Amino acid sequence: MLSLMMLVTFIMAIALLVLRRDLRSTLLLCAISSITFFLYTIIVYIAKKGGISDFTTFVLYGDIKIRQALMNQVYTVNKLGFMMALGRYLSPYFLLLSCLQMAGKLKKSNLLKNATLSAILPLVSIVIYIPKVFAKILKSETLANVIINLTKAWIYIYIALSIFIMLYELHQTRLAFFKRRFSTKVLIMLSLAITYGLFAPQDPAQVYLFYRNEFMWMLGLWYLHRGFSSGLYYFVMLGSIISGIVSMAMLIRFFSNTFKEEYVEVRVRRESKSALRGVSMFVHGTKNDLLATRILLDQQIDRYPDDEALQQLKAINQGLVKRLEKLNAAAKVNSIKLYPIIVSDLMDEVKKRTNEAYPGYQLNIKGARSNILILADRTILSEAIFNIIQNGIEATAENNSKENLEITLEYGRTWVEINISDRGKGLSKEQAKHLWEPFRSSKNSSSNWGIGMYYTNLVVKRHLGSISYRPRKDGGTTFEVILPLAGDRRAYDKSDDCR
Repeated sequence: MLSLMMLVTFIMAIALLVLRRDLRSTLLLCAISSITFFLYTIIVYIAKKGGISDFTTFVLYGDIKIRQALMNQVYTVNKLGFMMALGRYLSPYFLLLSCLQMAGKLKKSNLLKNATLSAILPLVSIVIYIPKVFAKILKSETLANVIINLTKAWIYIYIALSIFIMLYELHQTRLAFFKRRFSTKVLIMLSLAITYGLFAPQDPAQVYLFYRNEFMWMLGLWYLHRGFSSGLYYFVMLGSIISGIVSMAMLIRFFSNTFKEEYVEVRVRRESKSALRGVSMFVHGTKNDLLATRILLDQQIDRYPDDEALQQLKAINQGLVKRLEKLNAAAKVNSIKLYPIIVSDLMDEVKKRTNEAYPGYQLNIKGARSNILILADRTILSEAIFNIIQNGIEATAENNSKENLEITLEYGRTWVEINISDRGKGLSKEQAKHLWEPFRSSKNSSSNWGIGMYYTNLVVKRHLGSISYRPRKDGGTTFEVILPLAGDRRAYDKSDDCR
């Protein structure tokens, strides 16, 4: 059973690498491959040794036919032992590197340094466990025991460091969006570390001395036999099942989320290119017609100043011009100039835009700081955020709710998260499926062209950020806009003083 779960996990890791093609997925595949290889050598060794219970057979193999097939594999003692050594000492190395990379501690600038330093102990151990080298070491039982204990010690130090790095990073992650995402990675790495850690005591020396020294029975596989310690036996067996299931399930989830993001991104990009190909020509032509109509309306208003119908037509005309300008901005959003702006100034701009559209609406924004900077185009980004607010106000009104939107800002070490929560009915599956696509809308098509959320998504990504949504437990939807921080205003002020 464990062998099948690790095989599925290995296949998913390959699929993830094919999909992402980055350092993170490469290191994760290396970690999973080395752990899978190590477990393979152990279950082959156990299959050849025999003398295990049916329960152990089920946990490790799932089916007795798999055990028989592995038992018939042809390996010399030295070959199987060295294979076990490779898997045993490469696993914690790649596990540590993978955790460092996922926690953002392993970047191109320090990749070679960290990879080299952390490779010293694994490489030394592999050299020591070369069959001919280890045969000479075994001439001194004291020296052999020292080496066996030292290798076991650094292995568990690497495992402990890996677990600490992931848990510490999870603790340091303040923003809900990143915390949810990182939790999946934490579970993947923790389950892999536990799976490996349960079998890490298995020393290749036991394989080398398979026919020579009964004492070497105590180097690893003793905990698989109930006669020695039934409590530890069940702990290892059940722990293997649970950690294997978690690692497989979390990796499948991670792959599924990544695939979904990549698929949606590519699909929206293709549809937007096709949909926006003729937008500029349409905008300019229609806008000229509307401006010509406005001139005629102004002439009629001068002649009939008390005619309310003419005033309404002028308001409609102005509204259409504004929508065209927004549509034109969406088509040209590829070129945005980013400048350091204060977060509170951005939110003041959003308030101003909201008051223009909804006079008297009380927009309560919590957490806007006057000392935090982001890189942004104030006008374009505030318009994008206002679009979410506008949708939220309309959704809340359609749900016959009189509660105002909840807008809160939360800060991480390098990101700010803008949460906009409404009290609407929420998004249906069909609406969520097409949320980011251009010219898709569930609203009245005569007054809405369905480019609002497409435009918002595009603007946020041009600001090096991301946008997502989640249903509220008490009804409604929360949109999360994540934007990178540009630093502290006080630091900029000090640099200006120095100049």
